[in-house]
Amino acid sequence: MIALIKESFISIDSYRSETIKYLLNKFTKFQVFPKKLFWNDVSGIVDQDTIHFLSLNKDYKLILCHNLVNDRASSPEHYKMTLPLEGKAFLDEVINYFSLRLEAIPHHLRSQVVIDPAFGFSKNNAQNMFLFKNLSHFTSAFTGDQEFLIGISRKKFLRHFSGISMDELSALDDYQDDLFDQYLPLLCDATGYLRCHRCSLGKNYLA
Repeated sequence: MIALIKESFISIDSYRSETIKYLLNKFTKFQVFPKKLFWNDVSGIVDQDTIHFLSLNKDYKLILCHNLVNDRASSPEHYKMTLPLEGKAFLDEVINYFSLRLEAIPHHLRSQVVIDPAFGFSKNNAQNMFLFKNLSHFTSAFTGDQEFLIGISRKKFLRHFSGISMDELSALDDYQDDLFDQYLPLLCDATGYLRCHRCSLGKNYLA
């Protein structure tokens, strides 16, 4: 098990910094550290806990999400926090959201930050779809070495626009695949990670 952890890429999904601290304490106690550790923090909060995590190891990465809540504890209530904006005005506001948070992180740590537009968080259905269809404009707003994480798999807005329910997962995945085929090739200059339920699809975009 120890050898397995040392060679692993581990992603921890938690908006609670206490969870990350607990995990890191266990790694230290047993002197076992993963090859790469991702903190997938859906809160979107940048604070001292965030910066401390990044400063511990250059192989630690923060997945920074778009979430309009004011504190970590409110993260599950993201659906209450949406912007009354549409189109380009909305897209510009999301870009500004990430720009401000990147500025709050010391420059030498920013390469460890992965930007996640966080489809389904603090957005209505139309905003989610507009953002996905304009991903190339979104990613081009950041420097060339910025990494991104894109994940829309089985999200509510897909079900809304497709009319496909969670009872038809294969059809819903087909709908997602069609969107990926249309819009991901436009991200030829972007690097990062793709999250999806259908692993065969992910292989098509590894390049």
